Amino acid sequence: MLQAARAGAARRLVQSLVVLAVLAVSSAAALIGLTLTYAANAGYAAGIAVTHAADLAVTINASKVTAAQLTATRHLPGVTQDAGPYPQTTITVAAGRFVSGKPGGVPPQRLTVVGRASPSAPLDDVIANPSVMGGGSRWPARPGEISLSISTVIRLPLGSKLTVLSAPGRPVLTVVGYGDQRTSFEDAWVAPGEVAALRAAGAPAQEQMLYTFANAGTPAQLAADLGALRAALPPGALAGPLSLPPVALPSGATSGALGGNVNTRFVLAFAIVGLVLAVLITANVVSAAVIASYRRIGVLKSIGFTPGQVAAVYLAQISIPAVAGAVAGTVLGNWWVLPVIDLYPVQGERVFVPLWINLTVPLGMLALAGVAAAVPAVQAGRLPAVAAITAGQAPRAGRGVVAYRLAAQLGLPEVVATGLAAPFSRPARSAVTLAALTFGLAGVVLGTSLNTSIHKINHSAIHGLGQLQAAVSGQSATFSPRVDAAVGAAIRAQPGTLHYVAEADLFYGGNVSGGPGNGLPVTPVNVGVAGQPDLPVMTYAYNGDSSWLGWSLASGHWYNSPTQIDVSTIFAAATGRTTGDNITLTVHGKPVTLRIAGEVFIPAGTPTMWVSWQTLGAAAAGLTAHQYDIALTPGTSVQAYTDALQRAVGHDIVVGSQGATSFAGFLDTSLFSWLTVLVAVLAGLGVLNAALMAARERVHDLGVFKAVGMTPRQAITMVTCWVIVPAIIATAIALPAGLILQDLLIGQLSNSPGSGLVTPTRSVPMELPGSFVHVLGVIDLLLLALAGLAIAIAGALGPASWAARTRTSAVLHTE
Repeated sequence: MLQAARAGAARRLVQSLVVLAVLAVSSAAALIGLTLTYAANAGYAAGIAVTHAADLAVTINASKVTAAQLTATRHLPGVTQDAGPYPQTTITVAAGRFVSGKPGGVPPQRLTVVGRASPSAPLDDVIANPSVMGGGSRWPARPGEISLSISTVIRLPLGSKLTVLSAPGRPVLTVVGYGDQRTSFEDAWVAPGEVAALRAAGAPAQEQMLYTFANAGTPAQLAADLGALRAALPPGALAGPLSLPPVALPSGATSGALGGNVNTRFVLAFAIVGLVLAVLITANVVSAAVIASYRRIGVLKSIGFTPGQVAAVYLAQISIPAVAGAVAGTVLGNWWVLPVIDLYPVQGERVFVPLWINLTVPLGMLALAGVAAAVPAVQAGRLPAVAAITAGQAPRAGRGVVAYRLAAQLGLPEVVATGLAAPFSRPARSAVTLAALTFGLAGVVLGTSLNTSIHKINHSAIHGLGQLQAAVSGQSATFSPRVDAAVGAAIRAQPGTLHYVAEADLFYGGNVSGGPGNGLPVTPVNVGVAGQPDLPVMTYAYNGDSSWLGWSLASGHWYNSPTQIDVSTIFAAATGRTTGDNITLTVHGKPVTLRIAGEVFIPAGTPTMWVSWQTLGAAAAGLTAHQYDIALTPGTSVQAYTDALQRAVGHDIVVGSQGATSFAGFLDTSLFSWLTVLVAVLAGLGVLNAALMAARERVHDLGVFKAVGMTPRQAITMVTCWVIVPAIIATAIALPAGLILQDLLIGQLSNSPGSGLVTPTRSVPMELPGSFVHVLGVIDLLLLALAGLAIAIAGALGPASWAARTRTSAVLHTE
């Protein structure tokens, strides 16, 4: 038995390699699917354990609450632990040429700074990160020192100087370290006594409080905890936006976005589809290998092997590549999925794929391969020896005759007609090829359409790509009338200016409006939605033509009068209003009714509105510019324009490329691409295996054909044509199936937790416009159909070349 199994594996080396490869990629897909199902938050959980992260961080207005009232919140029902109060403020810092005119440096950045005496605390430990900017990182112990979070965009060597533009006297801070947290509620840390010196003139004193709760695993539970906390504090005590840690949101989603780099539910759905395709193709490949060995099984029986021994021989023959493939796939899956479940690693945490998954995946895939091999092997073992030999050598009489006659009537060359009709003489074998191509092409269609949809979603989240901004530095974040006029004149005078417009950014935080020190633009203009005081709203007001900015419209048009407004898709969902409806806003507390001209597609985040200055009362209402958006004429050098405008406006104004500013987390499509390639490779391997087994079955026929004059080129043509008909049928099935699956998965994205608007008090699902769902046109579908044909031909070329190289005498002598 062992000798027969070893000889069979060596004789069918290509078959063994195919089984190894298919089991490897199938095991990798299975491990990814199971890990994303049961351990998507493994990295978060490990980081929480390392840093003792809080469930909620709140900013307290110290002038609105007494020490006794703050202490009372520690004993609220549900509070399990607390830390603080820590002094807190928001500062604007810069370095290099943005301070002194020297080349390089850091443009103005707003940082939330917390004063803590030690990185260790009852909650939210800060871990020194020596991997950032070399070693020597330490905690700020003296005035004039600052430690930065690695989540900030600032990367300066230790010892570098940061100038605080927003504080009186512009104090200078020395960077002495970088800190690492799982939940980044703040951007930097200083000694507690330093915070008062960094506070902007007139800004209220603020403190940070951290809490954990007995039940805070979902937004609804956290909202209930927050409600109890709000009720226990005086009105106005909560000074700014509340921070939601990633662990408080559903599986793998990061706060307030589409899940950062990965939205687990969406990616998981595609991973499961890829896994199902891989499993089905695995069964097809192994079954085809057994069916193609019927003749050999009959020979083994004729020399004395029992049915049980025949099945055992074939199982042993398959087990060698199957075990190697399952182990290799498990290792590959671990290597790929660990970065996915630990997107933002914290130093000191250890993340692993659960042991039970690492054991279940290879054992399960081996069981699948064993069942796929055992069922046909046992059936063949029960056949009489002569019947098994006959089943493996020739088709049943009469099969494929009609197909041959129809092919002959088409007037095609003889080798083409013979190749096209051949699959009908072996319908069971041809079904294997058909199934592999159908599953593989459906996966390719699915992956391609998903990639296109996600690209549109990601692109829609980018505002003003390639534009320039001229923004004021400092705490006020607004232009004075004198500076505003000077900057506008400088922009107009610059050669290369195509368009420019003044922009005011207004935030209404749901009963918490923008104000000094909370990181939001300062403005006396308060804009909310009538009847929905708890709804946070972001408003962009433009002083002039803004239609050239290039926001992605899902419906309607850009506003063209002060009585019109454009809103984001999240705003429309949150308010129940859509294009053409009227909406009543509150401006300075007074109702203003406007007509919604169009919806701008932004997949997640804060509900947003776009209006003209005149709609909000312009300068008479206290509206001031926060920045200028600038578009350049084609061919203008961005760097030369930036340098020239920077010299003209001075260093109190920062001019720079806006780049890709995302209003929602980007979705990573690397898994879609990887799984698309995976199923295409599996489909090709399935065709390769099926075509090779068919060629070996028909080796006698090939010898006869070559004996009567068939050339090697004709042999390649005939064998390649064996897969044409299955490829056409597979394309007709796979194209609509892949598109239906894509619609279902995009629907899952729209309804998944973490997408759309997520705040402590409400959750509104994201609505996708039809143009983001139905993304493939006729040309795209035609190219995908050709891709299916290409996969089939690529899989058949190897066996076709082998058939062309066989010598007639050797083939007939062997038979």
